[in-house]
Amino acid sequence: MANRICKLINALDQEKNLEKVVVQTGQTLYAGDLVLAETLDTTDSDNIEVYSVTPVSDYTAEYPCVIINQAFEKLSDGRRPEGNPNIGDYSYTVGDVISVIRLEQDLKFEISQECIDVDTAIAVGVYLIPQNADFQFTSSASIGSSKVALKIEKETSIGTGGNGGYGFVDGVIVRVVTGR
Repeated sequence: MANRICKLINALDQEKNLEKVVVQTGQTLYAGDLVLAETLDTTDSDNIEVYSVTPVSDYTAEYPCVIINQAFEKLSDGRRPEGNPNIGDYSYTVGDVISVIRLEQDLKFEISQECIDVDTAIAVGVYLIPQNADFQFTSSASIGSSKVALKIEKETSIGTGGNGGYGFVDGVIVRVVTGR
C-alpha cells in the first residue's frame, strides 16, 4: 500500500481540530484513512485525550477525522523512518498513537489517489464521501446525505519525499464541505 499521502494545506485550529487516536487490535491504518474519534481509549484509566479508532458507521450522522502524514509513522516493514524516506509508505499498527484532523468546513488537503476507493474517474467538482464500515473515501457526484465530504478542486502531483527525490504521485486538492 504505497503512496498513501494526506497533507493539510491551510492553517489549523489545533485546540478545535487536532485529536489523538490509538490504533486498535487488528487494524493497520494509513494516511488518508477516515476514523471516528468519539470514545476515549480505556487502556489507561488516567487517559483524557487519546481516543479509540473506529470506522465510520453512519456517514449521514457522523463527522469523521482524517489521518495525516504529519504524525509519527512507521514504514511498512515496522521501522521508524530515518532521514527523508518516501512518506507514502508509512503505516500505523496496533498501539500507535497518531494525530488526526476533525473535518471542518473549508479545511484544504492534498490527497493521493491511492487514499480514495473509486470506481469512477476522479475529476474536479466530484465529492469524496465517507463509506460506512470502511476507512476510505469513495467518489460521488454530490454530497448527498453525508454530513461531510471533500470536494475536489484541482488535480495535482504530490511529492513523496526522500533525499533523492522519490518523485511524485497523482493526487487532488480538496476542500472540506459539510452537509449541515
